[in-house]
Amino acid sequence: LMTLTLADITHEFAADFREHRAASEKPSTVNRRLATHKHAGKYFETRYLGYSSPWRELKDLAFDRDQFKALLPDERDSFLSSTMWGGSAWEQSLHMVASELLFATGIRVSELCALTIGQLSPELDKFSNVRCKGSRVRDVYLPSAVRPALTAYVIDRDSKLVAWPKFQQVPVNKLSALP
Repeated sequence: LMTLTLADITHEFAADFREHRAASEKPSTVNRRLATHKHAGKYFETRYLGYSSPWRELKDLAFDRDQFKALLPDERDSFLSSTMWGGSAWEQSLHMVASELLFATGIRVSELCALTIGQLSPELDKFSNVRCKGSRVRDVYLPSAVRPALTAYVIDRDSKLVAWPKFQQVPVNKLSALP
């Protein structure tokens, strides 16, 4: 095994790592590895004054994000249009946000159902402490493309739930994110 210090991880090292992995792995796999290094870099930046993570500026590898392994493009379009089953605009936005979160973040359905508003960061950029497979806990970062729909949904949701007496008795951080 190789032993590295923070000083060994330079911009050139990070770029070489990405290119070496890109030669033998799919872009989505390389991007997951880069995300792990970016999160570690953020951690070290908060712990070591003056440290600047070289992973931050590294761009993900491009790949066709519209291709899903389990769905053909026309099946995907059909699914996304079928999320409009709800009668009210609020139900429609709920289904659309849930679909977008599933596709954009890779979060599992069980993880999505267990989310609470208290786990959503104030900046709407991540859900913290998501209990995932194997009873592990992780943060789920939200792509910028999902944030406008999520913001609109949360604002609309809060205005709807105020009218329900049973929800007024529940602490905000315990309320389900997607009822």
